[in-house]
Amino acid sequence: MHYSGRIHEHFRTLALKQPSSPAVITDSGLVTYAELDAAAERIAGELLSRGIETEEAIGVLTERSAGLPAAFVGILKAGGVYVPMVADLPQARLENIAVQAGIRRIIVLDGIELPQVLFSALISNGALSFSDGVIRPETLSEVTQEHGLPSEQSSRSSDLAALLFTSGSTGTPKGVMIRHDACLNMAVGHIAAHNICCKDRILLSSSPGFILGFRELCLPLMAGAAYVPVTRSIIDSPELLLALMERLGVSIAMFTPSYLHLLNRAVPKGLRCIITAGERPNADDARYYARYVEYWNIHGATEVCGTICMHRVVPDDNDSIPSGRPFANTAVYLLDKEGREVPKGEVGELHVIGVGVSPGYLKQPELTAAFFADTRYGRAFRSHDLARWNINGELETLGRADNMVKISGQAVSLGDIETTLQRHPNVRQSAVLFVNGRLFACVECHPEHEDQAVDWREFLGRTLPSYMIPAQVAVVDAIPLNAVGKVDQKALMRLMDSFISADLDLEGGTLPKGELELAIAEIWEELLDVRPIMREHNFFAVGGTSLMAIAVSQRLRSLGYDVSVQTILTSLRVKDLAAQILSLREEPAGVDDATPVENIATSDQQNFWIASEIGAAPAASHIVKVLKVSGRLFTPEVWQSAWSRLVERHAALRSGFYQDDNNVLRWRTLALNELPDYHLFSVDHCATIDEASVIVTYWAEKRFLLTSPPLTRAGIISVDNEHECLFWFVLHHSVVDGTSARLILEDMLDLLGGPLLPPAPDGIALASYAEQHYFASTRMASDREFWHNRVDALVLRGNNAFDEYVAEPHLTRPSLPSLRGAKPLLEHLDASTVALLSRLAKAAGVGLHALLLTLLAHEIRRRAGRSDIMLGSGISIRPAGGETAIGHFVNVLPVILVQDEDIPLASLLQRTQASLTETVGHGAYPAGLLYREVRQKYPELRSQSRTSLFDVALTAIPSRRAIDLETGLTLEPRTMPGELEYTPAGLDLSFSHEPCLEDEGGLNLLLTWNPDVCSMESANGW
Repeated sequence: MHYSGRIHEHFRTLALKQPSSPAVITDSGLVTYAELDAAAERIAGELLSRGIETEEAIGVLTERSAGLPAAFVGILKAGGVYVPMVADLPQARLENIAVQAGIRRIIVLDGIELPQVLFSALISNGALSFSDGVIRPETLSEVTQEHGLPSEQSSRSSDLAALLFTSGSTGTPKGVMIRHDACLNMAVGHIAAHNICCKDRILLSSSPGFILGFRELCLPLMAGAAYVPVTRSIIDSPELLLALMERLGVSIAMFTPSYLHLLNRAVPKGLRCIITAGERPNADDARYYARYVEYWNIHGATEVCGTICMHRVVPDDNDSIPSGRPFANTAVYLLDKEGREVPKGEVGELHVIGVGVSPGYLKQPELTAAFFADTRYGRAFRSHDLARWNINGELETLGRADNMVKISGQAVSLGDIETTLQRHPNVRQSAVLFVNGRLFACVECHPEHEDQAVDWREFLGRTLPSYMIPAQVAVVDAIPLNAVGKVDQKALMRLMDSFISADLDLEGGTLPKGELELAIAEIWEELLDVRPIMREHNFFAVGGTSLMAIAVSQRLRSLGYDVSVQTILTSLRVKDLAAQILSLREEPAGVDDATPVENIATSDQQNFWIASEIGAAPAASHIVKVLKVSGRLFTPEVWQSAWSRLVERHAALRSGFYQDDNNVLRWRTLALNELPDYHLFSVDHCATIDEASVIVTYWAEKRFLLTSPPLTRAGIISVDNEHECLFWFVLHHSVVDGTSARLILEDMLDLLGGPLLPPAPDGIALASYAEQHYFASTRMASDREFWHNRVDALVLRGNNAFDEYVAEPHLTRPSLPSLRGAKPLLEHLDASTVALLSRLAKAAGVGLHALLLTLLAHEIRRRAGRSDIMLGSGISIRPAGGETAIGHFVNVLPVILVQDEDIPLASLLQRTQASLTETVGHGAYPAGLLYREVRQKYPELRSQSRTSLFDVALTAIPSRRAIDLETGLTLEPRTMPGELEYTPAGLDLSFSHEPCLEDEGGLNLLLTWNPDVCSMESANGW
């Protein structure tokens, strides 16, 4: 059966049929088919307004992105050709793709900075200006209907839909042309084979530039299924990926077998089908997964739009898993050198005929002629795979007839690497070997350059992706040749073996030192099958890859070292990686260490106890949240059950305090059945929102007795006149922090959906034990010295760093804070503005938070005339392993900024980042303790009404989840009238920035301010 039409037309039919069905699902929420269609229309309209021509190549500069489906469909709607350009490729390779494809319009997703070489290529290809050539979807307004979409009569299913660039033997990537009918055939064939329907959720996790990622992109559009996109940081952490898959209900996932192996045979709840492609499957893994899910292995190629054959693995398959039977509308012929079909069971070269076969390579007719041949059976793609038919009529692939290899699931031409090496002016000839899954290269240099040292990895990295860079490049006197003048592969292998052995001995005289270096070396030896590993060995030189780095990260985490993949890829020697891990490791020693630990309250908890004892207002210590419930509504019994399970899951919600006989403040945790009945939940019913506010205000202002757990309250209120349901909770700050309040929200979303959650780590014990270990360590003394030196230096400088920045002449600060609230001020930065700020920060080598701190400090200098400025910044002191724990794990410490005159912005930014890094590095020292010590040392420095060393703070708030995708339940903040309307600021000015859920890539800036010292007019000015 031949499929007519084009991809976007079929998508449009589905969007009209199921407009409210989810199309893209993330932790931030979902995009419906109607919304995805509208986003694609905006992109199409923008392209048409800029004069896009039929089958014009449109680049998409992206990483793994939730915005990719809209960009893809929008390009097709406008009659263009989709060209993915992965942002982590070398700039020279991106430039080459743009030049080959003639790209003059590029869609840039997620605020990625456009490399200068790409802008130059756009101009060379005909773009009039930067604004003419670059499209950022987040900046587009609603579509105007001035530009109609291409008519069906002017377009055909044989039109080009995509250009995918793959490795080429000439050293230049080759553009594979893919037609609409090939995409339709690939999508519909998989939909039929795997019974994909609108209820499925398909993981969008592979690199967009490769055929596996393109397959992920096409399937949902034809099935009405939903995309579940993930970021690179999630991919780098298999544990996080598995959690996301289960949380968002992924039912179908595609991986390379090598990456699937990193999942350690975990099967997330809801997963029903795994598809692997790109390399031969691991037979043991495949058979294991086949017991629990459908497991399909694909043999394919970009030149046939992905799929040649498929095989469904069964648990009793033998060790040699076949490639399977031909895909839909695909014929496979095994031919000999004369073009004749070989008998069944004999080896021939695999040729593919069918709808999926590409027209060829863009602007490369000679290469097209070499790989696309007219046979007696029809026009075929000559794959260069060697294969045979087994007795069951399934294809078995046996290797290659050329120099193409598969690395991390990607087809790589060894000739591509050889050609790139030979572009170096020192090189006369080169040869590349693929041995046990790793690349090695030999180069023969011109005589005058034989002794010159070259950083081969840096040179190759300018133009080749990281997975194509050899583990080792050896300089040899001569590349060995055979009798007919070709490279002698066996002699080259022996020569390379000697260099590999010599490299392992070279510099390798130092054995690993200490527990961590030994652990790293053992992990490398096991994963890379190289022994012995020494302190000086380089990860890539002994065969490491980016995929192996993920495995190393997993192993180290299992040993208690929380190490990112990026850390491994930037600290390449054993000794450097160990030193970097130890320098970054902020968590205290484990609870099982020799240092004795007790149930002693932390210093912050002691402060809250003192405040309670002297009768401080509850507003200073209560966290109050009121949320509007939308979507699915639950009965009061379900709410009560969910809250009870939440309290059972988190020990901190069942904890309180007491003083022992020696007046030491301690914490204690009760079992669920020891709590009073009222802990479960409060269910109320009222007529108006004002009455609801009275109810919540009563509970918010009612003092907690810290000796009587639980230090939490919650309930729901039905409001008749508003037709609203409100969920509220009040927490005492001694047992939770702001992040914990968010965890409560997210846990309630999950618990209301039905599934039980496992017990979380004991947050109150973690915080207590961490501080006790810290107090017993030498690090505390070092941190104390650091902070006292900084404060002493500011006092000696005498630049009024401790004076007030905000106070207005007509307002007098009261002797005790009034704890009055004032209307918070909210400013939204759209995604394009945030992208510009991020690019500015990135250009200076700093983070966005450092940029915002710098701008705030500059404004303080302008307003208050201060050159020495202290700004508070929240520091997480959450121990490793406590990511899901509820407790008090935050410390707000000063970032000390010196604002000298006439300093360029880039230098100011770098100073701020250095100060922020210092603060984080010494961030475990309790802020309350530091304040008390400074007051004792300098009693006149600050008045008693100023309870911190600083009056202004800027805090980064992580993204939150406000919707449960299974139930459609949404919990959004609800502003209440009366005394609950405004929350006390705590400081004079308390700024925060938080990712915006409604505008992906946008940022919300919030200012809470102290009306004791600041007017509304002044706050607006800030």
